[in-house]
Amino acid sequence: MKSVYRDLAKPISLLLAWLGIGWIFFPTIAFMVSKAVDEPFDMNKAGLIAYPLSASCFMLSVFLIYFWYVTLPVEESYFEEKAKRRMYKCPFCGKKINIEEVRCPYCKMKIPK
Repeated sequence: MKSVYRDLAKPISLLLAWLGIGWIFFPTIAFMVSKAVDEPFDMNKAGLIAYPLSASCFMLSVFLIYFWYVTLPVEESYFEEKAKRRMYKCPFCGKKINIEEVRCPYCKMKIPK
C-alpha cells in the first residue's frame, strides 16, 4: 500500500512523543512554579488531565510509527500517472493537451465537450 501521508507520519509521531513527555512532566513543573510564586496547586487534578493526555499522545505516536513502517514510499510514477490522466488527445490535431483546455494550443480549434 502506497501512501502520500507516509512522509508526514514519522515527524508527526516524533512530535507527539515529545508532547507526551511534556505532559508527563507538566504536574511536577507546574507544582514547582506554583510553589515559587506561593500559589496553591492541586497535583491530583493536574495528574488527572496530564497523564491521560500523555498516554493519548504516546498511542498516536506509536500508531503513526506503525503506519510509517507498513506503508511504502510513493514513487514518482504515481504522480506521472496522475498527470497523464489529466491529458488527452486533441480530436483535430492529435497532440496531447490538458483536460481543462477549451481551445487547443496547437491547432487553435475549439474543443467540443
